Amino acid sequence: MITAHHISPLKAKLQKHFEASDEDTALITEMKNVFNNDFEKRYTHLHDLLYTASALDPRFKTLPFLSDNEAERIFTNDDPPRKKKKSAALDQLFGELFEVRAAARSSREKASEEVMREAELPRLGRELTCLRKLISSERWPCPRDTTGTVSRQ
Repeated sequence: MITAHHISPLKAKLQKHFEASDEDTALITEMKNVFNNDFEKRYTHLHDLLYTASALDPRFKTLPFLSDNEAERIFTNDDPPRKKKKSAALDQLFGELFEVRAAARSSREKASEEVMREAELPRLGRELTCLRKLISSERWPCPRDTTGTVSRQ
């Protein structure tokens, strides 16, 4: 399966393969030139992304298909990621159909929030201990558990 990190090395290999040589006939030379011209136009707006993806792959991390200056530029590029543009037309068209979901919280975040919630509760001390003993004796039905996973451990 070809993924983003394969595109730049594969493109460079094909371009090298389609370089005209002295041994080629006129027809083959013309075909290779057409192929190379076509390859030059492809993925031009994605060069940096594809080069970065290739650099992250251990097999291509030295970017052997690029010149030293171009490879150095990719490794030292400190541009912040670009923000995606919001499509107002699509928002208007599909606004009612799209659901905006909150990002899933990690266990660490949930535990931190739970500890903060527990810290805000008033301290009951001895009365709370007695109440817990009564509830655990199963003489009374247990109320809905408002404590989280951290307090149960």
